[in-house]
Amino acid sequence: YLIVAETAYRYGKLKFAQQLFRRIVSTVKDPYIIRRALLRLGDIQLKLKHPVYAFNYYYSIAEKYPESQEAKIAKLKILSAGKLFKEIGRKVNILKEKDEDFEKPFRFIFKMWISNRNNYLGNFALGNFGEEILSFKSEKLFKKFLWEISLVRAGSLKYEHIEYIKSLWREKILNLDNRKICNLYKTNPYLFKRIFKEDEKVISYIAYSLYICGEVKKELEIAEFADRHWSNKKSKLLLSKAYLDNKMYQKAINILKNIKDNSCTYYKIKIQATLLLGKPVDINLPEMENACKSDKEATIYESLAYYRKGNIKKSIDIMLSIDNIQQFYKKDPFVKKSIKSVLEKLLSKKDYKNAFKLSKFLSEKIKEDCYINSIALISSIRLNRKKEADSLINLVEKCSTDIGKVAKNMYKDYKIFEEIR
Repeated sequence: YLIVAETAYRYGKLKFAQQLFRRIVSTVKDPYIIRRALLRLGDIQLKLKHPVYAFNYYYSIAEKYPESQEAKIAKLKILSAGKLFKEIGRKVNILKEKDEDFEKPFRFIFKMWISNRNNYLGNFALGNFGEEILSFKSEKLFKKFLWEISLVRAGSLKYEHIEYIKSLWREKILNLDNRKICNLYKTNPYLFKRIFKEDEKVISYIAYSLYICGEVKKELEIAEFADRHWSNKKSKLLLSKAYLDNKMYQKAINILKNIKDNSCTYYKIKIQATLLLGKPVDINLPEMENACKSDKEATIYESLAYYRKGNIKKSIDIMLSIDNIQQFYKKDPFVKKSIKSVLEKLLSKKDYKNAFKLSKFLSEKIKEDCYINSIALISSIRLNRKKEADSLINLVEKCSTDIGKVAKNMYKDYKIFEEIR
């Protein structure tokens, strides 16, 4: 009965599973089996949003079998459920008066984890312990958690552990900053793969965080893991992005050839890989523009693609329409390198008008960038825009780069010529 009931539970047939677990409680004599059934009955009531019934099942174990392993698991589940359901939270407050485990919950949780590390009980305590730490902003406690995570044997986790830990950690993980995600994942990659293997959102966020942290090899590793397990459009895009970040541009494009997609992510990856390979852009840009209406970073990629296609006016007009372009310039190396390349080509073609228009716009947004300010100064001199040149020299004066030195020398010559004239 227990196996059949557990199978029904795992397949989401909660009403049927509930009937079977109740029958077990009323007919079976083995206390261990009864306790296991009561735990699952509590779990089912939580899933059905019946918190009071869930509490009653859990707490019945703690009252009738206080020294059992299942009683401690039940207390852990009551503590975590008390944060989600105010009905259970109120009961926990009442229990504080007669049970020290509820009075000092963190001490109880930590004791359960330390005393039972990597065994059946301890793996439930790991869920509560992680939930507590990930809720705090203490760097000291986070470092402690990293140490504890490094000691976890992910292979010891059973279905019920993974289900429980995932339910407690998921939202916390998705709200962590990228640095903490990187540190957590690198401490025990197998643990996070095992817990979140089927969770596309969490795995994608881990991959993105690894990219942000510069851990592109690990990004590729988790993307390959995802593709082995999901093998769907989402995993293919994740893998293509990881190939792109690892400078495997042709592999990134080859992956995209095998999927039918018109998402903004698809277009962004394809444009980057195509531009970095120096190939002609074979993308329907109006279609991309429609798919990426709310993505300003993608708008920059569109602009670069238009430039590669030779539509310089369209390219620059798009860039000039992006008010927060400096954010992408600073955080995305591809955007920064590509914009510099556009400015360099405009200068080499002696298209000073467009070079000045773009570099001046960027200079007003990113005042500390020597390259942009130098291009703006050079193009203003070539256009004989004295007022702008006199203003821009103040931004270039401290620049020690080669292009900065060229711009300063040109300005000196320009001033000398002005005096002679």
